[in-house]
Amino acid sequence: MLTLNIIAGFIISPLIGTLTDRLNRKTIIIWTYLIQALLILGVAGLFIFDEFKIGYLYLFSIVNGMGWSTYLSTSRSLLQELLSEKDIINGNSLIEISLQGGMFTAGGISGICYQIAGFEFILIANSIAFILSCLLISRLRHNSVIKNHSNESYLASFNNGINYLLKRPYVFSIGIVAIIPLVATMLYNVVLPEYVNESVNGSSIDFGLSDMFYGSGRLSGILAAPFAKKFSRNRSVAILFLVSISFLFVLSLNTYIIFLFLGSLIFGLCNSSLRILMNTTIMETVPKSYMVERCRFGWRYL
Repeated sequence: MLTLNIIAGFIISPLIGTLTDRLNRKTIIIWTYLIQALLILGVAGLFIFDEFKIGYLYLFSIVNGMGWSTYLSTSRSLLQELLSEKDIINGNSLIEISLQGGMFTAGGISGICYQIAGFEFILIANSIAFILSCLLISRLRHNSVIKNHSNESYLASFNNGINYLLKRPYVFSIGIVAIIPLVATMLYNVVLPEYVNESVNGSSIDFGLSDMFYGSGRLSGILAAPFAKKFSRNRSVAILFLVSISFLFVLSLNTYIIFLFLGSLIFGLCNSSLRILMNTTIMETVPKSYMVERCRFGWRYL
């Protein structure tokens, strides 16, 4: 399911990268949420009116992957349009903490909802949440900075995205480094169930607690802004990477559940802080009108 989620996001990236730098980003987010809400309602309908089939879960993973990929690109680009350069790091912190807070809360109540009302109810609630998000975003007022290059072909747009990065090694390097925390998070989520079961001989309760500690660490990512002010941006990133790598190495040798909880907390804190700092650096470096297509699009394919 995770593989389908990633592949779906990978496939849709070229289309989203092109559209996001040609159309109003707020409009793209609204339409993406509406389409995602309808598709999730469709999946819920399949579960309600037909017997359970694993293919429906795969379909849900594909829909979720496409929506998530679109959100990552367009939300940061829209934020870049809304805020001044000095407010970008605080804005990134707020978005990251809001995102993690929502995921943390959803993780806490989804189990209860599943036991009481079933998976179909969770899908319907998810769809309603997207519709409410559309209503909130529609109230947003801002001046779009989209550069008009509608005459540019798709292939030319792709080549320009690659060339933009190749001519700017510094920007390219930032993009590669910014992807690492996301990849690490995916790998962590994949191996965590087996790690809890095999390495520390834990139970489902221990798995839930370790995930909670990880979520708590990511919520603490709001400390990234004051941390970056105390040290230089590059030094802050280096320190966070070293701490994260050190704790992951310790976890690879660990057999005690208490150290898993501590390691999950620190890993979540470092990863969230790194995402905030790296996204801020990207948004401060790349022109607003080329935020998605020239950078994120190129990074995904390189």
